Amino acid sequence: MLTLKLYPIDVLVMIGYLRANLNGQDQVPLVHKSVNTLVLLNYLKSWKTLKMISWSQRRADKLYSFSMPEVVAKALYLDMLSMVLTSHQQLFLGKLDHAIVNYQIPITQMYNIGE
Repeated sequence: MLTLKLYPIDVLVMIGYLRANLNGQDQVPLVHKSVNTLVLLNYLKSWKTLKMISWSQRRADKLYSFSMPEVVAKALYLDMLSMVLTSHQQLFLGKLDHAIVNYQIPITQMYNIGE
């Protein structure tokens, strides 16, 4: 998992971006969907209304740890790089970029410990 330090607004901006850019992609035949689109669609489906409400009710001036699978982070990063972004989306992309650049593979994934 990749962990970012985000304000609640950052999470809401990310979900808003995904909803806007993936709108209608469920109707596209599988053969025409990119792997990134499939990854992001599945991730967006994991966000339930209660999860969104929970994030929107957090203190706006506090940073929170936010984790997402590495594959989702990379797919989102590549998708956002190819789009015209709002200032809030650009700030989120900067935080995502920083987390990806500084990501280190956990030692347990580098070696088969215990085998």
